[in-house]
Amino acid sequence: MNRKKLYKDMSKFRKAREAQKSRYYGKTQNAENRYQDWTANELDAIMKHEKSDTELSAEIGRSVKAIQVMRSKTKKRMLERQALD
Repeated sequence: MNRKKLYKDMSKFRKAREAQKSRYYGKTQNAENRYQDWTANELDAIMKHEKSDTELSAEIGRSVKAIQVMRSKTKKRMLERQALD
């Protein structure tokens, strides 16, 4: 894991961070359910957040990034619905 305070040159830090992020997301970017609609069970699993995103990715066949984005969108929709009520 990169430690920002250890870098004197911030451009090197950003480059190292991007490389690390690329490796992390690259592990699951071509998931099997890539173009499928999300099921209710998948949405429940990502909202419970009982497992790490990497473990969940392997289990449901979605990329880590897709899981994170869908969790964010779902939370946003829930907040909007609560505001309307």
